[in-house]
Amino acid sequence: MSFKVCLAQINTHVGDFEYNFNKISDYWRRAKDNADIIIFPELAICGYNPQDLLFRSAFLDQDELYPKKLISLSKNFSSACIIGNTNYSNNKLYNSASFIYKGKVKSLYRKMNLPNRGVFDEKRWFTAGSKLTHINWKGKNSLLLVCQDIWKFDNYQYVSENNIDLIVSINASQFSINKHSRRLKLIRDQIKRHSVSVAYLNLVGAEDTVVYDGGSFIMNRYGDIVALLSFFKESSEAYDLEKTLENKKFIYNKKRYQTSQFIYDALVLALQDYCKKHNFKKVILGFLEGINAALTGTIAMDARGK
Repeated sequence: MSFKVCLAQINTHVGDFEYNFNKISDYWRRAKDNADIIIFPELAICGYNPQDLLFRSAFLDQDELYPKKLISLSKNFSSACIIGNTNYSNNKLYNSASFIYKGKVKSLYRKMNLPNRGVFDEKRWFTAGSKLTHINWKGKNSLLLVCQDIWKFDNYQYVSENNIDLIVSINASQFSINKHSRRLKLIRDQIKRHSVSVAYLNLVGAEDTVVYDGGSFIMNRYGDIVALLSFFKESSEAYDLEKTLENKKFIYNKKRYQTSQFIYDALVLALQDYCKKHNFKKVILGFLEGINAALTGTIAMDARGK
């Protein structure tokens, strides 16, 4: 049976629920005839990383409203959706992944491994989930994980007993030097341990001091990358999973992704999103002499699209 998966690697705005909702709706609408399921990043509805906005009642009110709007919208689509959102239950707030189809949340997974370092102080805002969740869709059993869950996932028994075909991991994983290589090594280690394919969907964009690099991918159970989205750019692509997992023509050339290019693209995106998300209409550039000034000016010009 054909099983078409769309990876929607989007750039969200923290706290701009209407903007995020419209973007999610647009991507879902475009994918509706080309995918059985569309996958969005971690906390895509409110934007990542909301931090202490999660302590504000007005923010939480919106965070409760817009998932309901998305659930209602889903009645118009034949495709299902996996999306990151908060979930409030019994006076506890969870970082969650929802599986939505035809006006209903068919399954809900709550992130179990909460990062607690630097700006990722999730234990301050969220309660950790306590059990794994998988969905059966179009004859495929897919295990849902959220970001750090896959870094610490070690449950071959669950994968085996439930005949898991695919791990779907939604992420807001930040850029750092060599981070992409570390992700790939980690996923390959998981695949060797659990003998299962992985769809890894990452956020792209910049918020505060953090850049999210995208680079979402699908890796088959042999550890081969069979699909890869752009780095530092919004991107969306639908794949026939059966054909993609056996794709022998896709060639992952790691030499294309040099460290210096990653760093430069991260700087451009950081400045670009800083201006855009703060609604700056104009910027003034002042230069001194030297190569540092030339590089700074080049970054600024690329960020402003001039």
